[in-house]
Amino acid sequence: MFDANFISTYNDLVKASELQGVALVSVRAEQRPNLGEQLAGERELLLQVMPPQFVAQPEAETRRLVCRSRFAAALGAEEAEWVMEPDGGLDAKGAAILIVVEYLTVFRLPDGAAKDARFPDFAQLFAERNGVFNAWPYFRETVSSMAAKMLLPQVVVPLLNLPPLPWVKEQQGAEGGEKSK
Repeated sequence: MFDANFISTYNDLVKASELQGVALVSVRAEQRPNLGEQLAGERELLLQVMPPQFVAQPEAETRRLVCRSRFAAALGAEEAEWVMEPDGGLDAKGAAILIVVEYLTVFRLPDGAAKDARFPDFAQLFAERNGVFNAWPYFRETVSSMAAKMLLPQVVVPLLNLPPLPWVKEQQGAEGGEKSK
């Protein structure tokens, strides 16, 4: 999917884009009835974080890219089972506490960005990487804050580690060797 030209164009888009804001859309914090049993005598809570979900919503006419991101944390479960509900909701079976948060991150794009035929692919990759990355600190704070308001032990969500973009090798005409970009 990624060739050298795609990554180069994508990197140019990232450099020229400007974060305009991060907005909280919704937060749901739920304590389950079995909380006392699961957390009896615990000084630390087991934490599981679901991989972020995201959607890119490009607005070509306004040169904006709106990234909708959903994050979730399950507390107090050895192994929570993430379940998508028919209405689009999210649950974590086996968790004593579930915190689900949605954010919008809005970016201003450079002139002409939406004219590239590959723009939908750029937008999706941008949402996956930049939208999620810029909302993650807010998610970390929300989980920590909600846990404190529930009088639970301190919860620290780990830093986000994004996988690097795949390396692309392209032929160097004059030298005849390969070059990693």
